[in-house]
Amino acid sequence: MKLSKLFLSWFAGIADGEGCIYIAKQCRGKKTYFAPAFSVCMTHKRTMFKIAKMCKAKLYTHIPHYPNAKRYWTVRFWNQDGRKMLQQILPFLVTKYKQAKIMIQLCKIQTHSKRGHVHHSKLQERLYKEVKQLNV
Repeated sequence: MKLSKLFLSWFAGIADGEGCIYIAKQCRGKKTYFAPAFSVCMTHKRTMFKIAKMCKAKLYTHIPHYPNAKRYWTVRFWNQDGRKMLQQILPFLVTKYKQAKIMIQLCKIQTHSKRGHVHHSKLQERLYKEVKQLNV
């Protein structure tokens, strides 16, 4: 998808403040899988609907179970979809720049399985730890 520089810079600003770039680690028996993800979550409905529409992404609604909490929306990009989106906004990122570079690198070395998870290797484990440390 081709998005305008104006939208990409605007979206990068939102991603820097409201986004999360992470790598989910799953252990199944003797195998370890890594699933890189990029998500944006916020309570401003119009903004989230605009992001979902422009990025052609699914929008998830969350209704909190505790009093006085607001409804919020999430757009999430997994694996290669996340890589493609991050590559477009990378020039405009500031706060999440390093995490984005690591996720892009992880996706480039990804070996595909049915779910698109990354099979375990020492490099993938190192990248996982780097992103985890940056997100502290």
